[in-house]
Amino acid sequence: MKKVRVRPGRVQSALGMAFGIIFCALGIFVVVPYFGPFGFLWTIAAAAITVVNALNVFTDRGVASHEYIIDVEATESDPETPEERLEAAKRLLQSGSISQSEYEEKRKEILKDI
Repeated sequence: MKKVRVRPGRVQSALGMAFGIIFCALGIFVVVPYFGPFGFLWTIAAAAITVVNALNVFTDRGVASHEYIIDVEATESDPETPEERLEAAKRLLQSGSISQSEYEEKRKEILKDI
């Protein structure tokens, strides 16, 4: 298994950081004076958003927005080249898993893909 982390692009993160700064300023100067405890919550959330986006803009590590898990073993065990696919079909024919006509169909399909 392999984990692939995907993070937003720098332009998207820069835009998020800019809006985060604006919302922090609004929180400090408008929301906290008028709404008290809610204003503190607002400002802390805006600061967190700003910091996450700043990490994505200014560092190579950044914060991932998605994580994909890829089963590498399954993708590596599948025959990929036409030669490997033909050999796999021939083995199936020799073991009796498929008939001669099924082998011929598969062979034509593989050769058509070349």
